[in-house]
Amino acid sequence: MAVILVLSLTGGGNDARTPPDQPSAGTQVVPASFATQDYKGDKAVSVKVPKSWERISTGNWVDYVSPDDKSTKVRVLVEKGSIAPHKFAETTAPGTLRRSKACAKPFHHLGTTDVEVSGLPGAQFEYTCGEGDSMRHGIWRQTTTDGRMYSFYLTTTEAKFADSRQYFDEMAKTFTLKSS
Repeated sequence: MAVILVLSLTGGGNDARTPPDQPSAGTQVVPASFATQDYKGDKAVSVKVPKSWERISTGNWVDYVSPDDKSTKVRVLVEKGSIAPHKFAETTAPGTLRRSKACAKPFHHLGTTDVEVSGLPGAQFEYTCGEGDSMRHGIWRQTTTDGRMYSFYLTTTEAKFADSRQYFDEMAKTFTLKSS
């Protein structure tokens, strides 16, 4: 009986091998609809950002700012810390934004979602700052591992958020932490 089970699991005594399944169209990596470049910053992070955007960095963050619209940027942050992703998205980052001069009042936290970031537990939240034509809309994703917090976000005006969301989505798709 064990012989029959082994033969049925291995496809019988036949030496013909079935070729491995090819990836389906749903699992193939779809290139971004815009030109990308590799983020240049912390060596533990690999992520695609918009090509030809102006790179500005200081301390623990690197911004890439749209050359056509200085109000649209993506940021990658790597900082020491151990704050759990959900807490970061619910209290830490929103608290920082509420106090920031770059985030006009009123600040609105639009919700937090648990996500995966490079195979690790993460969290993502959306927010708006200000009112009227100058209202900003942002989306931020974060994970924590080995005493470091890794995050990235997009911020732009509310009027440009829907069109700019593709930059964040590409970062979310390509963000990976390299093993040391």
